Amino acid sequence: VVFMTMAGTATLFLYENGNWSYTAGLPTPMHKRLHKRSRSDPRPTVVAIGPHHRYYVEFANGKSYWEGLSEEFDEAVRSTNHIVKVAFGQWDTSFFLLEKSGATQYIDLPQDLTEHLQTSLKKVQNVSLGPAGEWYVSWTDGSWRCDNVSAHMTEKINKLQKKGWHVRDMAFGEGATYIIRYGTIGGKFTGHQA
Repeated sequence: VVFMTMAGTATLFLYENGNWSYTAGLPTPMHKRLHKRSRSDPRPTVVAIGPHHRYYVEFANGKSYWEGLSEEFDEAVRSTNHIVKVAFGQWDTSFFLLEKSGATQYIDLPQDLTEHLQTSLKKVQNVSLGPAGEWYVSWTDGSWRCDNVSAHMTEKINKLQKKGWHVRDMAFGEGATYIIRYGTIGGKFTGHQA
């Protein structure tokens, strides 16, 4: 799994081989862009869905499409050279962009996440945002942090860590649903969904 993203009741996975899978509930324009693609069409390389029917998809040919987003997001995408990660937060204006160079752009993130991004000297690898203020950040050194997650998710994370698993990614959906991707350090990824 290269990307996993959730919004409402929808879940979308993008795999290393360029394939993708999704559940019901994707924003209709994104569903059409993915569902109608033939095997010869460029594969998606970056995907994100979020609250307020927002989506972003970029294909291997460099074309990208998005909808339901603020003018600030439009400007950020147009000023970015090579996007490798997009995440949408709880407000219709909140987003996070990560460029291949490691540069980031973001607006209206939870305050504690913003503080981590502004004060950390480490290079960000990934950020995931949830519809109720949940967040996850990982850095290229393998360290990570999350906050505003449910007690059930905290319990699951603690159990995984006690068993020696390393958290690789998280995605957050409506009603405290989540996905945790985990594995051994440098090992094959596995995951848990609730």
